[in-house]
Parts: sequence; C-alpha cells; structure tokens
Amino acid sequence: MIVLFVMIFTILYPFNFETQPSVYLEYYENGGEFTVKSQPIKFMGWSINTNYVNNNLNIESSFSAHGIDGYTPRNTDLNSRKGIPYLYNYMDNYDDLGIYWTSHVNIKFKKDNLIFEAGNKNRSIGSGNNSIFVSDKPNNYPSICFDWQVTPSVYFNFHYAFLDQSNNNVENNRIYSYKTMAIHQLVYNISDKFKLSLYESVIFDRYIDINYLNPFILYYPLSRHMGYNDNNQIGLELVFNLNKNKKYYFSLFIDEWDPDLTFKKYHENWVAYQFGSQIKHIFAQNDKLKIEYTWTDFRVYENDYKDVNYYLKGSSIGFWTGSHSEVLYFNYDLKYNKYLINLNYVNVIRGFQPENLIEVAYDKINFDRYSLGYEKKEKLSMNVNYKYNSLLYFGLSINHVNWILNSNIENNHINRFFIGAEVKYYFKELNFK
Repeated sequence: MIVLFVMIFTILYPFNFETQPSVYLEYYENGGEFTVKSQPIKFMGWSINTNYVNNNLNIESSFSAHGIDGYTPRNTDLNSRKGIPYLYNYMDNYDDLGIYWTSHVNIKFKKDNLIFEAGNKNRSIGSGNNSIFVSDKPNNYPSICFDWQVTPSVYFNFHYAFLDQSNNNVENNRIYSYKTMAIHQLVYNISDKFKLSLYESVIFDRYIDINYLNPFILYYPLSRHMGYNDNNQIGLELVFNLNKNKKYYFSLFIDEWDPDLTFKKYHENWVAYQFGSQIKHIFAQNDKLKIEYTWTDFRVYENDYKDVNYYLKGSSIGFWTGSHSEVLYFNYDLKYNKYLINLNYVNVIRGFQPENLIEVAYDKINFDRYSLGYEKKEKLSMNVNYKYNSLLYFGLSINHVNWILNSNIENNHINRFFIGAEVKYYFKELNFK
C-alpha cells in the first residue's frame, strides 16, 4: 500500500489541487411541471467538487447527495431534467423525501493535437441544445474516448461507453447481460462558414468487443459480418456560421432506412431530425436567442432486443423525449450587470406507442402518428437569476404550464401558474499547491 501511494504521489507531483463544496435548493409551488398534485416540490443537495491539474493531466471529480421532496421522478417523465440512478425513501419522518447519491470522475490527458479521456462525466455529442445523437439526459455512465485534431480542418472523435450491466439467476446460475456503445465522429470544416459532421454508432450486448475498440473501423459491415444482434445508427450534421453572431444547424439521425421506400407510404425511415439557430446581439450586446425544432419517428431508438435499444434505464440516449415526439424550443438570455434574464418556451408532444410496436415496425404495418393518443406539455417561463458574488446565486421564475396527460381521457388536463425559486452557494475554494 505504501509503495502504491509513493508511485501515485510521484506521478502527480508537483500538483495544483483545488476543492470546493457547494449546496443548492430548488423550490416549485403547486406541483410545478412535475406532478399532477398541487403541492410544493423541492430539489436539494450538496456536492464536493475537486480539480487536479499537472501540466497535461487534469482530473475532475465530484461526490454529491441529492434529495427530492414531493415528487417521485421516472426517467420516462415528459421533462428534460436529467435522469437519476435510483431513489430511496428511508427517512422515517419524511415520507415524501427521496434520496440518491452520485460520484463522478473524469481523467483528461492532452498532448499536442490529441486528448484522451476516461470517466463518467456528462457527455453530449451534437450542436443542438438537446442533441439527437448523444444527450446528457441519461444518468452518467463510464466511457473512454479520445479527440484528434487531424488537421486544422479535420477533427476525429471516438467514444466507447459502458452503458449498463444486469444479472439474472437462471437455474441457480448468475447470468450477466451488458449494454455497451461505440461511436465515432468525423468533422470536416468545409470553409470558415460550413462544417460537416458524420456519425456512426453501434450498441451491443457485450462488455468488451475488441472489434469495436478499433476507432477507425466501419461498424455496420463489421456487425453484419459477426452475425450478432448489434444495433447500428448513422447520422450527419451540417452547421452554417453566417458570421460570429449567427449559427444555423441541421442534424439527421438514422436508425433504420430503406432507400427504395423513402418516399412511400409504408416507409422505413426510422429517423430523428433537428434544425435550429443560435443568434447573439439581437437587442443588446449581451443577449442570445436559441430556436430549435426536433422530430422523432415512432420507431427510432427502438429495437427488438432491449439490450441493444437506444435507451438507458428508461431515458433516451439520444433526444430527451425518445421516440414518437415533436418539440419546439425557444430560449432568450439577456445579461445585465449581475442579472441574467431568461425567457423560455417549450412545446412538446409525445405519442403513445402500439403494444405490438416491433411487429408494426418490421412488418411495415401502417400506423398513423398520434393515432393512439398522446401526452402534450406547453410551458412558458420567465426567469431572473442574480449573481450576488462569485459564491452565491439566486433565481426566481414565473411559469405557466398547459399539460395534457392523456388525450384519450376527458378532463385529463392541467392548466396552472407556478412560482419557482432556487439558491446555490459555493463554499470558498481550497487550493493545495
């Protein structure tokens, strides 16, 4: 043990180590947008964050505990709040309080035009505000990755992610099942205004597959050659920077596709697409507007085998709503002195899926979008955030939500205003040099 400590100390020394605890509290009256019950909802917690820097090496970590009072979230709930790993109610005097813990670490090493990373930090791939490729909606998962700036105009990225592991007892034998994902991305800056990104990903039910550890191999022909039930996806994204203040983008995620049926009634376009814009300096020097529209087919992200579908414990790995949905998103930010004023509008609809989804999907049975009903939520918010100093933040919001829980049921509708408030405090940072 002493030898190991000496080895670690030798590698890390000389060091620049920082640690900073923080606490937060969020409050929403009248059920907010989270529950049908008209009761207060509270999110609270504390975190200890550390950061180590030594030349090309950077290690970030956080250890935190979180509580949710008045609401028991499910990862399938129709809101974009990040998924949670679990929720325990074990405090006798607080029946409505659920608690969960998290621990995150990310190790980053940079050398010239290469960056290597390993850990379970939040990862998102794509230009959208809510990516259709890989979003940060699911609970964090461990991954290894590297970024390579091949030339000034060509960039390559690779992720190998360990999504999930479960076990089942079969005839008194413990059988493990896994869900793992490999994804690589090639980015080409066509000019100073246009950027093209190409994606390919595969989800498979094995922990380690040496074939997919090769960052440069094409996954689709490889998976067909191996004969497993691996689930392949491809995608592309085009970004147009009109100038330094205006950016427009289009993203396309393809899960299944038959070119011969592309424009037929019984097509196999298992796709998600997204287009949007980000515009700065509209009315003031420090303002920003984001507009985004996203559409997902009822079959995209789904698969006959749940061990290789595009979900993690109920949360979509891609766009946060998952399959069979549409979202219109507006967000306007204005910074003024210590204030951040935010106007936000979200209109989201998600259709109910047929029970024989896989049969409908693979046998080309006609299915009209939203024909089985839907859940719909329209939310308008105005937020004012105040930065008292570098350690203390306050926020206050006025919100209205128009929420149809099930379009098939009369009077299954919520129309409410609610106030939200939050406070976050960072304790003074401790530095060790």
